[in-house]
Amino acid sequence: MKEFLTSNCSRILMYEGLSGYGKSQILMEIEYLSQVRTTDLSVHINELNLKLQGFGKSIDIMFGYIKAFESKVKIFKRDVETKTYKYFPRVTKYFEKASAAVQNEMELLYMKYQHVLDSLLDQFSDRFSQFRDLEQTMKIIKYPDVVIYSSLELNGFQWMQIDDLEMQLAEFQDSIWAQVFVDLRSKLENLERTIAIALTKISFHQNFYTIQILMANVLGLDACKHYKERQTNIQNKVKTLLDEKFHCIFNDIFHVQFPTSREVSKMSILRKQKQLEALFMKILERTVKQERVIFIIDEAQFVDTTSWAFLEKLIQTVPIFIIMSLSPFLDMPCEAANAIIKNRNTTYVTIGAVQPSDIRNKVCLDLNVKGIPKELDLYLVEGSCGIPFYCEELLKNLDQHRVLVFQPIQSEEKANVTWNNLFKNVAKPTELLKPFTLSSDGGSEEVCKLASGVRLKNLSPPASLKEISLVQLDSMSLSHQMLVRCAAIIGLTFTTELLFEILPCWNMKRMINALATLVESNIFDCFRNGKELRKALKQNSASFEVYHRSSSLKPAEGRAHRESEALRELESEVIECHIIRFCRPMMQKTAYELWLKDQKVDMHLKCARFLEENATAEEDIFSKIEIMRKSEMFSENSSKNEAVSGRHHPLGVVPVEEILEVAVMPLAYHFLALGENSKALYYFLEAASAYLILEDNYMAYTYLNEGERLLKILKKEKSWSHTFESATFYGLKGQVCFNMGQMVLAKKMLKKSLKLLNRTFPFTFISMFFYIHVEKNKHHYYMNQQTPESSPPGKKQLAELHQQVNCFSLLWKIYSLNYFFHYKYYAYLAALMEVNSALETQDDFQIIKAYLDYSLLEQLAIQSSTWYKYEIMAMEMILNLPLKAEGIEIMAYMADTLGSNKFLMGHLDLAIDLGSRAQKMWGLLRNPYKQYKVLCWLSRSLCLKIRHKQLIQVLGWLWDLSVAEEHIICKAFFYFICLDIMLYSGFVYRTFSECLEFIQENEDNRILKFQSGILLGLHSCVAIWYARLQEWDDFQIVFNKTKNLVPRRTPTALYFQGICRYLEAQVLHLQKQIEGQSEYAQDSGVELLKNLESTVAQNTTGPIFLPRMYHLMAYVCILMGDGQNCDLFLNTALQLAENHGNMLEMSWLSLNREWWYSNSDLNKDQWLQIVVNLPTWESILSGKVNVQDIQKNKFLMKVNILDNPF
Repeated sequence: MKEFLTSNCSRILMYEGLSGYGKSQILMEIEYLSQVRTTDLSVHINELNLKLQGFGKSIDIMFGYIKAFESKVKIFKRDVETKTYKYFPRVTKYFEKASAAVQNEMELLYMKYQHVLDSLLDQFSDRFSQFRDLEQTMKIIKYPDVVIYSSLELNGFQWMQIDDLEMQLAEFQDSIWAQVFVDLRSKLENLERTIAIALTKISFHQNFYTIQILMANVLGLDACKHYKERQTNIQNKVKTLLDEKFHCIFNDIFHVQFPTSREVSKMSILRKQKQLEALFMKILERTVKQERVIFIIDEAQFVDTTSWAFLEKLIQTVPIFIIMSLSPFLDMPCEAANAIIKNRNTTYVTIGAVQPSDIRNKVCLDLNVKGIPKELDLYLVEGSCGIPFYCEELLKNLDQHRVLVFQPIQSEEKANVTWNNLFKNVAKPTELLKPFTLSSDGGSEEVCKLASGVRLKNLSPPASLKEISLVQLDSMSLSHQMLVRCAAIIGLTFTTELLFEILPCWNMKRMINALATLVESNIFDCFRNGKELRKALKQNSASFEVYHRSSSLKPAEGRAHRESEALRELESEVIECHIIRFCRPMMQKTAYELWLKDQKVDMHLKCARFLEENATAEEDIFSKIEIMRKSEMFSENSSKNEAVSGRHHPLGVVPVEEILEVAVMPLAYHFLALGENSKALYYFLEAASAYLILEDNYMAYTYLNEGERLLKILKKEKSWSHTFESATFYGLKGQVCFNMGQMVLAKKMLKKSLKLLNRTFPFTFISMFFYIHVEKNKHHYYMNQQTPESSPPGKKQLAELHQQVNCFSLLWKIYSLNYFFHYKYYAYLAALMEVNSALETQDDFQIIKAYLDYSLLEQLAIQSSTWYKYEIMAMEMILNLPLKAEGIEIMAYMADTLGSNKFLMGHLDLAIDLGSRAQKMWGLLRNPYKQYKVLCWLSRSLCLKIRHKQLIQVLGWLWDLSVAEEHIICKAFFYFICLDIMLYSGFVYRTFSECLEFIQENEDNRILKFQSGILLGLHSCVAIWYARLQEWDDFQIVFNKTKNLVPRRTPTALYFQGICRYLEAQVLHLQKQIEGQSEYAQDSGVELLKNLESTVAQNTTGPIFLPRMYHLMAYVCILMGDGQNCDLFLNTALQLAENHGNMLEMSWLSLNREWWYSNSDLNKDQWLQIVVNLPTWESILSGKVNVQDIQKNKFLMKVNILDNPF
């Protein structure tokens, strides 16, 4: 007994993390009690010991056991004091049988026993005093919904970075999640016995292993440190179920040492297992009568066959709850496993893919970094298919190959932007990850980067993932294996036509049948067109439940017929599908590596030839590379040259994404595999150009990097073709940099491109004037020609001229961003050189485009009426165009561009008229990309003119287009306008919560994130909303996001709209600083006024936005007490708004001016009252709300902070 109490008392306290238990005093009492052979107290202590053992117990539950035992000790003490000995039956028996001499010492024994209990109670009280002090604090584990922050003792927990715990508690307790937590806690409290195990691959090969582990938990053996403890537990559990001579049956499975009996030694292995199964069943039957039992089995695909069979019997006879997590089986599941999965009482839940943002969070958490490269982010998202295990294996594989490099984080302000780091370290974890990260204040934060020269797509898959794919391949028939391997050669996505072309000796019926089977097996997904594919790639499948109850009740004899019917329906669906894609990239890579090198070459050659022959009608439509490059590349194919040479499509009207997916990128891939670097380079540049049309700057950047690698390999070539491709490469680079707001880098790239095209641009101020003189003479010569004297330029020259026009078009916009006077000359020169290059092409579209660019530049520079001359010349050229496809497209472009220019210059009525015509033409031409752009600036024009009915109609078209085309920028602009309507127009078209949800869901979208202006506008509108409602904490979170977007400065209307909202949010924050008497308010106001004046002075986009700028400048002046300038800016804003017909700004200016000049007090909650009562468009349309009344729903800027300066 002494040994038992010594070891167990020590374990109780060591389990709680306390050492040095002062047990010398109590051991003397235990020594005495051992002499009288009292074991009752040891039984009670043993019960406590068993309760404290095992996993899954939180500290508050364990301390509850300790407190309960202290209460029991007090009861024991009272029991001894009254000499009842109700809880000490062995003591009573001992005294009854004791001799007379002992009876005389009963009083002494009673005193000794009472002293033991007092000592035990004191020791427990002293040793667990720290836990008693933290008792209230520990309640936060189970009761965070009711715990009071002021009652928590948190001095010992500062290492957990809990500075904002009070705010988190307040937010949680007032949210809907509090009740969800209460319900979950209530459910969990009813689950008394939960047993969880995790299996590994080794478990599958050990017979009966899973059940052994589960039963070890049931018998309480998992926490035993010595075999003697295990033996004691087993004896206590099975003493009524199994004769003692059979206890040795546990020796092998639980590593105990019961004496081997003759009966057991004669048993066969099979009989021993049957005996164990029967015994385990009895133990579980008895256990479930006492408490509810839940088995949780992780990685259940590793359960051995014998254990599956036992579990199948168990669920049929014992009311037990089993939760399993299953990954794909390494082999076909056994019969018992299939029976459990398809049991009528089984709920089979298919877990949907993990969201890309959650994968990024997981990687950042696992690597303990603040960000990962975008390339790595995309690689893991695509490669893992949303499966955490795949993600972990891919990450381990990269780490083993030393691909990952960790460096201290560098602030964005200090980072010198180059082409190589243009998109680096932009994939950062979301805000949801912050509570799970522990970063020391003094420690340096790191980011993950990729080792130099690494190309992730070329890495071989991890062995573990290969094995899963190989097992799946081995389970297929040989014909299905061949189909998968051939498909792997084509790539991740392929067409049924190409697959049929390369399959050896297959007919169409056989291929469709095999594809349907493989689609049913989740090897492939099939899609009718590229739009369906893109939609599926954007949407990760959610978790869903599959109930097998109905299928299990159906008669077995009809099941085969039903399955064949389902397969026939799937075959019909596959026949209609044009595009097939591997469900998992790992399968494609694994199957690809099964081919021999020579076989790969032959198959790639077949694919390339087929794609080239079928791409004649659709390729090169959207390319920046002109016809001459193709004539050189495919000189051996004369028929193709003849078809391509007739190209005169100024704008792409074909589905660009589908051409990319099924033609351009596969061709680049196949030529790269064949070592045809020149052809591969061409298609990589094609892909980059197409992605720029799709406004996906990151993917364009990715393919340009691929092209750069090939250019370095081909640098020894001195052909015209190589030089032109290099020029095209730098031109595309310049466009990416331009779109990203990196103007210095863009200018550098564009000048490199022009130099390679033998059209240098001046670097010095003096040489610029010389170039202007030359170009003016050249322009005068071209303009005075009645008819072109020279023949049209040759193919090579035409390709160069087209590229020059593109470069000059970007250059003049870049130079116009700088308001220093000499930069205006550079902009003028670039626009003039664009016009001259366009005139040389003798191409109507290029000339009209250059005329309109030059006209816009002169209007922005406030030149004379020269701009009008170029618009007239462009219109005259339009009148002479034939009414064919090409001519109609140029007319649509003319109406579109001219309308956009009129909008920027403030001619709103004309802009609306031209925009309405342009969007109709683009709709008839089925060009959704051009149509959405027209609808964007058209909706803005209608908003400023307060033409609400037309505005809502245009917004309806914009929404339909965004949904039909899955166009994210189109949808983002739609919500941008919806936010503007709430902020300035005085009614609700889409609610603020809907707009905010869209922003939060898509702020990490690849296209939006690297698009200048749109996110800046959206975040700034949300910041304005919060600022008007005085919700400054939410304002600060959103406003911080906008700060990182401001430096991406581009001369576009979208960026200027975003910067206007950003500056307005800054003005409202200044008003808050002044109201709060901040010491930095004066400096902030001066700096803000300078920024506003600088923005007005640049005027790089158009005067349409100037009334808002002057309006904000007037408000800053009145806040700073400068009434004179305020009046000047107000009058200027009103004059400009009146000239433009900007009714929206005029109404807001008039209300603010009236308010600022009045002496009335502004209601503090004025905007809150307006927001609550904002009418919906439906109520306006139904006549419930007067249209005139909504004009009063304006936010009035406060001026009662300072004395009225007027």
